[in-house]
Amino acid sequence: MLASAVFIATTLGADAAATIKLHRLGLHEGAVLAAAVDADGKTAVTGGMDRRLLVWDLKDRRQTNRCCEHPEEICAIAFTENPDLLYTVGGDRQIRECRLSQGTLGRSLGGHDKRVFALTAPVGDNFVYAVDADGQLRGWNKQGGQSPLILAKDRKALHAVVADAAGKSVFIAGEDRRITKASRTEGGQPVDFVGSQDVVHALSVTSDGDHLLSAGSDKFVRLWDVRSGAEIRRWEGFNERIYALAVIGDRAFVGGPNGSLAVWDYKKNALVARTKMLAGVLSAASAPKGDAVVLGLADGSVWKASLGEGTANAGAE
Repeated sequence: MLASAVFIATTLGADAAATIKLHRLGLHEGAVLAAAVDADGKTAVTGGMDRRLLVWDLKDRRQTNRCCEHPEEICAIAFTENPDLLYTVGGDRQIRECRLSQGTLGRSLGGHDKRVFALTAPVGDNFVYAVDADGQLRGWNKQGGQSPLILAKDRKALHAVVADAAGKSVFIAGEDRRITKASRTEGGQPVDFVGSQDVVHALSVTSDGDHLLSAGSDKFVRLWDVRSGAEIRRWEGFNERIYALAVIGDRAFVGGPNGSLAVWDYKKNALVARTKMLAGVLSAASAPKGDAVVLGLADGSVWKASLGEGTANAGAE
C-alpha cells in the first residue's frame, strides 16, 4: 500500500474560486467501480475489478483493512446505519452482506438476472434496493429468504438509485433518460422527473432532503425539487460525460471518465473549482455529516477530495 500523498490541484479557469485538495489514500489492483462512506463520514469502503473491499480511515487517511473477497468484480456498495454492516453486489449479480469486523462475505439475499449497477440501504428500512440492466428496481428483505419486491420493471437499463431523506421513496434513473421517484411500499404511485437528454449515470440527494441532483451522458448537472419533480436549474459547464457525483453541503463534486473533476455550487449556480485527474473518475461517495468526498479512479487509485480557498499550483507534500 502506498503512503497517503497530498496534492493541491491546480484550479483550471478564471471563473473558479477555490482549489480542490486531494489526498491519495492508496491503490486497488484495478479500476475502482464503487465507493461508499458511512453516515458519520469517518470510514470509506471501495471496491472494483480486484474483487476485494478496501476500508479507509478518512481522518487519518490510511487503509485499515482489505477484506471480503468476491467471486467477481465489485459493482456497488451500500452502508447501513450500522457502520460494521454493508451490502455489496458483484459481477455475479448476488446481493451480499459483509461485516467489516469479520472481514468475510456473509449470506446472499438473492440475485438479479442481469448486471446490477447500484445499491442503497436506507436508514430505518428493512430492505436493500438495487437497480439492474434489465430495467428493474428490486427491494431485498435484509432478513433474507424471501422473494424480492419488484418496484419498477420494463424499463431500459437503470444505472442509479438513491433514497430520499424522509425514508419513504427511492429515486431511480438510467438509459431511458427518466428519473422516477418510486414508493418503497407496494401500491405507491411513481412520479417522473423529465428533462434529461441522455443516460443518467448518477444521483445524489442534498443533506436537507429538499433537492435531488442528477448527472450523466448529456454532460449537465441538474437540480430538481423532490416534491414537485420540477427542474430548478442546470449546470452546463462540465462539457464531458459524468459518471460520478457526490454532495457536500451546497457543493456537488462531479467526475467523468476522461479524468475531469469539478465542484459546482448548486445554490449559487457557480463553478467553485475544477481540475484534471490522471485517470477517469468512475465512482464517488460522501456522507451528510462528512466534509470530504471519496473518489475511485480507473487506474485503481482512491482519493479523498475537499475544498481549499484561493488558488494554488499543483504540488505534493
